[in-house]
Amino acid sequence: FMENNSQSRKHLDRLHLLSAHLVKAQMIPEKPNMNLLDFYRQKSTLKTEQELSDIFYGKYQAFKKDTYQFMANDVDFRHHTTSELDRKQMRYRAMRQVKKLGKAFPISVEKFGSDPGYLHALLESVHAFDQATSIKLSVHYSLYCKTVYLLGTEQHRPFLERALKMEEIGCFGLTELGHGSNIRDNLTTAHYCKETDSFIINTPSELGMKFWIGAAAELASVCVVYAQLYVEGKNHGIHAFIVPIRSQLDHTLLPGVLVGDCGRKVGCDAIDNGFLLFNNVRIPRQNLLNKLSNVNEKGEFELKTSSPEERYALSLGALSGGRVLISVVTLTHLRNALTVSLRYAAQRQQFGPVSYTHLRAHETGRNLVCRLLLEKKK
Repeated sequence: FMENNSQSRKHLDRLHLLSAHLVKAQMIPEKPNMNLLDFYRQKSTLKTEQELSDIFYGKYQAFKKDTYQFMANDVDFRHHTTSELDRKQMRYRAMRQVKKLGKAFPISVEKFGSDPGYLHALLESVHAFDQATSIKLSVHYSLYCKTVYLLGTEQHRPFLERALKMEEIGCFGLTELGHGSNIRDNLTTAHYCKETDSFIINTPSELGMKFWIGAAAELASVCVVYAQLYVEGKNHGIHAFIVPIRSQLDHTLLPGVLVGDCGRKVGCDAIDNGFLLFNNVRIPRQNLLNKLSNVNEKGEFELKTSSPEERYALSLGALSGGRVLISVVTLTHLRNALTVSLRYAAQRQQFGPVSYTHLRAHETGRNLVCRLLLEKKK
């Protein structure tokens, strides 16, 4: 009768699956009060803790440990629950953390260009502590500084040096309210004025406002702004400009700059995403990032690549590093999750007829969790 009853067969299949979990706890220690983490570590096929560190942390493990130690010992890096701090307090704390990390782990222009792994190691380590602080650092280093480094020339070195010393914080003004991935059609304009040897930055409509710009609402004092370059009425396409948005003296907004706050973000309220509008904001001609193209002293446009299409593609190079960094910090979350789940599985006592059975002793725990860490990869 039961063989012909599909519902009963489902129940039997379920009981069979559950019975596979009720194994004798042969792997657990005889004394329940011994250190279970040490017990299971002894069963690992890895010979030393250094082997595991090499797998998880790689080339920059010593630097990462220094970063972890710095955050563990500094009072500004003590964790708080979201109920204890409001958004303003969270942003202020994150700002202090960003400044302290920049001072504690300085990066020269030369190291910034020659050793990108160092920066990724710093951002990855901070991300393990707090993703909001890491993202604020990433916007500054990986978007603002990286763009100035990749698209600028020697005349822009002072901007990069100040940013790497944390003397000014930068943001990245690419996305517009009406244009996300459609960058070619951005509306923000930069008209060259020959009489004053300057560019005039304007936001022609609400759809052209720079939107969801990290650090723009409060922290940043300068922005890399992508705008349509016009010289004598001719549009030469999207170019990047260094545009100061706040005073270096008192951090007030500069004339012609309008800034707003994009509001709350679940889990990331410490990030001050904002929107930017420009009304006849003048910047020197030299603030054009001119590695790929230039407007010379005569007011003439000069293309330095083989085609406008090549220049456009290369001008978005900073975004590639950001995408790589997303993958890097994803591994950070996975590593943290694996650590928590393994430690929980090793110590969690199950209940049933077998005394002191731990989740680690069960078939599911062994097969799906512990092999990931306790078995050395060939």
